[in-house]
Amino acid sequence: MKRFLTVLMLAAMVLSTGCGNKVEDAAKQAEQKVEQKVDEAKQDAAAKVDEAKQDAAAKVDEAKQDAANAVNDAAAKMNSMAESMTGRVITLGGVMPGVTFDEAKSMLGEPVSMPEDDVYIFDNGLLVEIDLPKNIVEEISITQVGVKSADGVEVGMPDYSLNEYCGAADAIEQEDNGEVEYKYFSGDKKSSVTYKTRNGMIYEISCSLND
Repeated sequence: MKRFLTVLMLAAMVLSTGCGNKVEDAAKQAEQKVEQKVDEAKQDAAAKVDEAKQDAAAKVDEAKQDAANAVNDAAAKMNSMAESMTGRVITLGGVMPGVTFDEAKSMLGEPVSMPEDDVYIFDNGLLVEIDLPKNIVEEISITQVGVKSADGVEVGMPDYSLNEYCGAADAIEQEDNGEVEYKYFSGDKKSSVTYKTRNGMIYEISCSLND
């Protein structure tokens, strides 16, 4: 009888050990499947992020190209207008009086302020006055360094440099306060550039349509 009971106990221990191993194996398999699913989800997420980055980069490049094309088109039109004139070219910061305001913005970007209804100031310091009914640039002016006229002159240069860069002025006006204005006309006389000087230095440049 004792021998029989001993055999039963051994058999129960064997069965218990076998079931425990199966449960442990099943748990490990389930854990491996979960880890595999997590890895797959991470890979899918990473692939989607990369795809989104590539799409965003492509859209940025496309926008940059569109902007560059717009600037080139505006510059080409301005150059064409300049070439159609005989004599001096009248531009300031690449912008010519007589172009549309949209064409000016394609060259300069959006204005940073608007002190008056028809006056806009841009990031480079250019002040642009618009003929509102016609929506064209009537005058461009600058009072700070860094922006050049078509002749290569900028604020801060000495007045005697005008002879070297521009030649003899078409008109000179002497103010009572000692300031002097040197004016140069375009070949067709429709526009002009004026260099205002004080104490022998250029302090303002303006390009405008002539009335």
